[in-house]
Amino acid sequence: ELKNIPNHLFEIKSYIRKRFFNCAIIYTLFLFSTYHPFSFVLMLIISLEYISNMYSDYESKELMQAYFESYDFDFKLKSATTFFNIIFVPVYLLYSFQNYDKLDFLVLFILVLNLFLIERIIFKYKKYANLKRSNHLFVSDILMMTLKSMLVFPVLLNLSDNKLTCQKNIDNYVRNKES
Repeated sequence: ELKNIPNHLFEIKSYIRKRFFNCAIIYTLFLFSTYHPFSFVLMLIISLEYISNMYSDYESKELMQAYFESYDFDFKLKSATTFFNIIFVPVYLLYSFQNYDKLDFLVLFILVLNLFLIERIIFKYKKYANLKRSNHLFVSDILMMTLKSMLVFPVLLNLSDNKLTCQKNIDNYVRNKES
């Protein structure tokens, strides 16, 4: 069981429970990719699809109401990025030991991973609708989010506006309990 993952990270917990073998393989590939900066960045780009799929399924309205009555959207973003950074600490350490002279790729990796994760969560709750079961992204959408995350400024410029849009959508969705 996944008792070490908190319940408020239900998307991640559900994804790992359903696809444990895939997650274990991807994580192992991350560990093996740390020997060279190119393989490390390539593995990041490949794995962003898996990270994106964690946030593709929509939850029931009842779960959303219960979650957002207890937590706010900023907490969701902070807890998800904190969880991923803690999970990747061994990968970061292994990369820094093997490539101590090329730590700029590690900084790029951490920055892109965090920005992509924030952007994907924002995208999910910006488009949230309880009538659909999921919101899977096309490869072109994932590549566009990745490019924006690598460029940093496009994500940072739109971050506050998109967070406000998400918060309004969530507030409208959680407060509208009759439908």
